Amino acid sequence: MRAKYLVILIVLFQSCRFAEDEHFYIPESFEGTVVIFFDQTDGQDEEYSNDGGRIYRIPKNGILFTEFSANYGAVNAKYYYVNEFGRVTKEIRPVYRHDGIENYSDEIVAYNPQTIAKTTNYNEHNEVVSISPPGLSILVCPMNKVINLSEKRFDAIRDARSKLDR
Repeated sequence: MRAKYLVILIVLFQSCRFAEDEHFYIPESFEGTVVIFFDQTDGQDEEYSNDGGRIYRIPKNGILFTEFSANYGAVNAKYYYVNEFGRVTKEIRPVYRHDGIENYSDEIVAYNPQTIAKTTNYNEHNEVVSISPPGLSILVCPMNKVINLSEKRFDAIRDARSKLDR
Protein backbone atom coordinates (compact mmCIF):
# COMPACT_ATOMS: atom_id res chain seq x y z
CA MET A 1 0.00 0.00 0.00
CA ARG A 2 2.86 2.42 0.83
CA ALA A 3 4.42 1.75 -2.55
CA LYS A 4 1.15 2.73 -4.24
CA TYR A 5 1.04 6.06 -2.38
CA LEU A 6 4.70 6.68 -3.11
CA VAL A 7 4.14 6.16 -6.82
CA ILE A 8 1.16 8.54 -6.76
CA LEU A 9 3.21 11.19 -4.95
CA ILE A 10 6.08 10.84 -7.42
CA VAL A 11 3.71 11.19 -10.38
CA LEU A 12 2.05 14.25 -8.85
CA PHE A 13 5.39 15.88 -8.07
CA GLN A 14 6.71 15.19 -11.56
CA SER A 15 3.61 16.77 -13.09
CA CYS A 16 4.28 20.07 -11.26
CA ARG A 17 6.21 22.54 -13.33
CA PHE A 18 8.55 24.98 -11.68
CA ALA A 19 9.35 28.07 -13.70
CA GLU A 20 12.50 30.14 -13.58
CA ASP A 21 12.72 32.70 -10.78
CA GLU A 22 11.91 36.24 -11.86
CA HIS A 23 13.27 39.65 -10.80
CA PHE A 24 11.30 42.72 -11.86
CA TYR A 25 13.22 46.02 -11.81
CA ILE A 26 10.67 48.83 -11.90
CA PRO A 27 11.54 52.53 -12.16
CA GLU A 28 11.37 54.32 -8.83
CA SER A 29 8.03 56.02 -8.20
CA PHE A 30 6.26 54.12 -11.01
CA GLU A 31 2.58 53.56 -10.24
CA GLY A 32 0.23 51.78 -12.61
CA THR A 33 0.04 48.63 -14.68
CA VAL A 34 3.26 46.96 -15.79
CA VAL A 35 2.69 45.05 -19.03
CA ILE A 36 5.22 42.58 -20.41
CA PHE A 37 5.00 40.95 -23.85
CA PHE A 38 7.07 37.83 -24.50
CA ASP A 39 8.62 36.35 -27.68
CA GLN A 40 9.59 39.72 -29.15
CA THR A 41 12.55 39.28 -31.54
CA ASP A 42 13.37 42.99 -31.27
CA GLY A 43 12.63 43.12 -27.54
CA GLN A 44 14.89 43.46 -24.53
CA ASP A 45 17.61 40.78 -24.52
CA GLU A 46 17.30 37.86 -22.15
CA GLU A 47 19.22 38.61 -18.96
CA TYR A 48 19.80 36.44 -15.89
CA SER A 49 20.80 37.29 -12.33
CA ASN A 50 23.68 35.58 -10.50
CA ASP A 51 21.18 33.18 -8.94
CA GLY A 52 19.85 32.17 -12.37
CA GLY A 53 16.60 34.16 -12.22
CA ARG A 54 15.23 36.08 -15.15
CA ILE A 55 15.65 39.85 -15.04
CA TYR A 56 12.96 42.12 -16.45
CA ARG A 57 14.01 45.79 -16.64
CA ILE A 58 10.75 47.69 -16.92
CA PRO A 59 10.94 50.99 -18.88
CA LYS A 60 9.48 54.22 -17.47
CA ASN A 61 6.25 53.77 -19.45
CA GLY A 62 5.68 50.37 -17.80
CA ILE A 63 5.59 48.41 -21.07
CA LEU A 64 8.31 45.84 -21.69
CA PHE A 65 8.86 43.87 -24.88
CA THR A 66 11.23 40.97 -24.17
CA GLU A 67 12.86 38.13 -26.06
CA PHE A 68 12.06 35.77 -23.17
CA SER A 69 9.33 33.25 -23.82
CA ALA A 70 6.45 33.06 -21.34
CA ASN A 71 7.43 31.57 -17.98
CA TYR A 72 4.68 29.13 -17.04
CA GLY A 73 4.54 27.20 -13.78
CA ALA A 74 5.16 27.91 -10.11
CA VAL A 75 7.19 31.13 -10.04
CA ASN A 76 9.26 32.76 -7.32
CA ALA A 77 9.00 36.45 -8.27
CA LYS A 78 10.70 39.44 -6.64
CA TYR A 79 9.79 43.04 -7.35
CA TYR A 80 12.08 46.03 -6.83
CA TYR A 81 12.10 49.77 -7.35
CA VAL A 82 15.34 50.90 -8.99
CA ASN A 83 16.83 54.36 -9.40
CA GLU A 84 18.01 55.89 -12.70
CA PHE A 85 21.30 53.98 -12.34
CA GLY A 86 19.53 50.62 -12.05
CA ARG A 87 20.31 50.22 -8.34
CA VAL A 88 17.67 48.67 -6.12
CA THR A 89 16.17 51.23 -3.75
CA LYS A 90 13.29 49.21 -2.33
CA GLU A 91 11.82 45.72 -2.46
CA ILE A 92 8.12 45.72 -3.34
CA ARG A 93 5.95 43.19 -1.54
CA PRO A 94 3.82 40.98 -3.80
CA VAL A 95 0.15 40.76 -2.82
CA TYR A 96 -2.21 38.24 -4.36
CA ARG A 97 -5.95 38.25 -4.47
CA HIS A 98 -6.01 35.66 -1.69
CA ASP A 99 -4.28 38.03 0.71
CA GLY A 100 -7.36 40.24 0.91
CA ILE A 101 -7.71 43.90 0.20
CA GLU A 102 -8.84 45.01 3.63
CA ASN A 103 -5.48 46.69 4.18
CA TYR A 104 -5.93 50.17 2.71
CA SER A 105 -2.45 51.39 3.54
CA ASP A 106 -0.22 53.49 1.32
CA GLU A 107 2.35 50.67 1.14
CA ILE A 108 3.46 50.12 -2.48
CA VAL A 109 2.72 46.55 -3.58
CA ALA A 110 2.99 44.40 -6.70
CA TYR A 111 -0.62 43.32 -6.90
CA ASN A 112 -2.03 40.19 -8.50
CA PRO A 113 0.20 39.34 -11.50
CA GLN A 114 -2.01 38.08 -14.34
CA THR A 115 -1.16 36.16 -17.48
CA ILE A 116 -2.15 37.74 -20.78
CA ALA A 117 -3.17 35.08 -23.29
CA LYS A 118 -1.83 34.94 -26.82
CA THR A 119 -4.66 36.11 -29.09
CA THR A 120 -5.26 35.84 -32.81
CA ASN A 121 -7.57 38.33 -34.51
CA TYR A 122 -9.38 37.46 -37.76
CA ASN A 123 -11.25 39.54 -40.33
CA GLU A 124 -14.63 38.70 -41.85
CA HIS A 125 -12.92 36.40 -44.40
CA ASN A 126 -11.36 34.35 -41.59
CA GLU A 127 -7.90 35.68 -42.45
CA VAL A 128 -5.44 36.43 -39.67
CA VAL A 129 -5.23 40.17 -39.13
CA SER A 130 -2.95 40.23 -36.09
CA ILE A 131 -1.48 38.03 -33.39
CA SER A 132 -0.82 39.38 -29.92
CA PRO A 133 1.89 37.49 -28.02
CA PRO A 134 1.48 36.11 -24.53
CA GLY A 135 2.25 38.48 -21.71
CA LEU A 136 1.96 39.40 -18.07
CA SER A 137 0.38 42.34 -16.25
CA ILE A 138 1.11 43.51 -12.70
CA LEU A 139 -0.38 46.42 -10.77
CA VAL A 140 2.27 48.42 -8.93
CA CYS A 141 0.67 50.89 -6.57
CA PRO A 142 -0.24 51.64 -2.96
CA MET A 143 -2.76 49.21 -1.51
CA ASN A 144 -5.24 52.07 -1.17
CA LYS A 145 -5.27 52.52 -4.99
CA VAL A 146 -5.60 48.84 -5.96
CA ILE A 147 -9.35 48.88 -6.56
CA ASN A 148 -9.24 52.05 -8.68
CA LEU A 149 -6.28 50.87 -10.79
CA SER A 150 -7.69 47.35 -11.16
CA GLU A 151 -10.59 48.87 -13.07
CA LYS A 152 -8.11 50.48 -15.49
CA ARG A 153 -5.90 47.40 -15.95
CA PHE A 154 -7.57 46.20 -19.15
CA ASP A 155 -7.29 49.67 -20.69
CA ALA A 156 -3.56 49.61 -19.93
CA ILE A 157 -3.20 46.19 -21.58
CA ARG A 158 -5.15 47.35 -24.65
CA ASP A 159 -2.97 50.47 -24.91
CA ALA A 160 0.18 48.35 -24.56
CA ARG A 161 -1.04 45.97 -27.30
CA SER A 162 -1.43 48.95 -29.63
CA LYS A 163 2.33 49.54 -29.28
CA LEU A 164 3.15 46.03 -30.57
CA ASP A 165 3.19 47.41 -34.09
CA ARG A 166 5.66 50.10 -33.06
